[in-house]
This record gives sequence, C-alpha cells and structure tokens, in this order.
Amino acid sequence: MNDEKRIKEYYDLLAGIYDDLYGEEQRAKYDKIIHIIKDKRALSRMLDLGCGTCEFSYIAKKLKYEYIGLDLSLNMLKCGKAKNREGELVQASFRRLPFRRNSFLIVIAIDSFKDISEYLGLENEIVSRIKRGGRIVITFPKRGLKSKFIRELKVYEKEETNTKDVFLYKDL
Repeated sequence: MNDEKRIKEYYDLLAGIYDDLYGEEQRAKYDKIIHIIKDKRALSRMLDLGCGTCEFSYIAKKLKYEYIGLDLSLNMLKCGKAKNREGELVQASFRRLPFRRNSFLIVIAIDSFKDISEYLGLENEIVSRIKRGGRIVITFPKRGLKSKFIRELKVYEKEETNTKDVFLYKDL
C-alpha cells in the first residue's frame, strides 16, 4: 500500500474523533501562525495543506482571507463541512496540487509533514503556487512527551523581485 493511500485510510477512520483527540494541540499553534500571517493583505487566497476538519477556516475568515482547505481524506473534509466550517474544500494530494501557479499569498501546513525532508521533497510543487511576497508557514509535529505541541515552525517567504523568484527561510 502506498503512503498516500495509507494516510487517507487512517484519517478517514479518525475523522469523526479528530477534533476531540487533537483539537487543543492544533489550536495551540494558531496564535503563532496568526502572528506570522496577519500582516499580509486581507482578501487574499490562503491554502491550508492537510486542513483536516478545517478548523483554521474560522481564523482565516476573521483575518479576511479567502480560505481553501486541501486534504487527502474525504471524511475529514466532510466533518469540516458538517461543522459549518468556512471556505472551499478540495480533496487532493500535495504531490499534484490542483491550482494554478502564483494562486496564493499564504500557504499553511499545520503538522501536515512529518519532518523537513518530507516537505523539501514537495517544495517545488508548493512554492510554485505562492505569489511573490507570499508566505509558507509549516509546523512539524512534536516528538516525545517532553515537547509542547510544536517541535519546529518554519516560515518561508517569496521575495518580491522582477527577475527571479527567491524563496527564503524567515525568522519571524
């Protein structure tokens, strides 16, 4: 069984109880993410990779972003829709994003990648969807009982230049 199929099946089974199991942990990350994205232009498109039950859509609406949630698990997306979460929901793979280049100002991925190497393997696919001046905000899941929710948070920003796209790690 390939990784995507295994991940989809796992989250399809977990969908009904996901918020009960991980909701508090996920919400603890939102304040850090809000701080990083709040200065970007409102009314811009935001992509939430691995959106799960789309809980971040409420925050996106408050910040006046057009929210698009993407997940492999149809059941997770159905749970988000059933809870009246806002925005457009798309079932798709990170490996083949169904969006045009330069479509988003913000891309967030909250624990959607197990580590930086997994993200780097898909970086070109994701970066190509970001507009100049846009940001990617990624959190990686905690490891072990001693860490507090976020093991690592990375922010990348596509510089606004007229020549070549430059994507830099930002310490914000």
